[in-house]
Amino acid sequence: MFDKEAQRVRALQFAVDRLAAGEKLAVIQPLPPKSVQAQVQPKMYDWPHSSPKLRSFVAPVVKPVKVKKEPKVTYIAEAFMNKLGQIINPGDTVLCVTQGYNHSIGTSKGVYLGVRHDSRGRVRSVVVRRTFEKFDYLLNGKPVKWETPGAQHGKYLYTGNTSLPSLRIFPTI
Repeated sequence: MFDKEAQRVRALQFAVDRLAAGEKLAVIQPLPPKSVQAQVQPKMYDWPHSSPKLRSFVAPVVKPVKVKKEPKVTYIAEAFMNKLGQIINPGDTVLCVTQGYNHSIGTSKGVYLGVRHDSRGRVRSVVVRRTFEKFDYLLNGKPVKWETPGAQHGKYLYTGNTSLPSLRIFPTI
C-alpha cells in the first residue's frame, strides 16, 4: 500500500540530509522582460548520472537572426551558339524544348540568362528563366500540400530558372 505522508517525510529527510552535507539549493532566477523571453530559450543539461549542481544549470540559447541569402549565380552570362548555328545573347527571348517523364517533350517560352561550363571548358548546360504551367493542389491561388483542407487540384503559372542540359533553345522573333 502506498503511503503519501510517508513519502513526503522521506523526501523532506533526504533534502535535509543533502543540505547538512553542504550542498546548496538551486536559486530561482526572476523571469527576464517579455521582449527578451521571445529571443532566449533556456536549455536544461540533464544527464542521468551527473551531480545535482550540473542538473540545475540553465544556459540561455539565443536564436540567430535569419538573414536573407543572396541568390547563387552559377552561370556565366555570355553569348551561346546552338546546334543550328544561331547566336543567342543573354536577355534574348527563346523557345525552350524540354524532356520530361517517360521521354515526353514540352516547350515553353523563356529568357536566356547564361551558360554553365564543365571542367574542360565546354558548355555543359544553358540557364533559362522560363514561365510554364504547373499542375498542383491550390488554396487561394497558392500551391499547398495535397492533405491541406479545402485544397483543389488546378494549374497555375510558375516562373523560375531552369538549367537545360540538352542545350535545346532557339531564338524567337
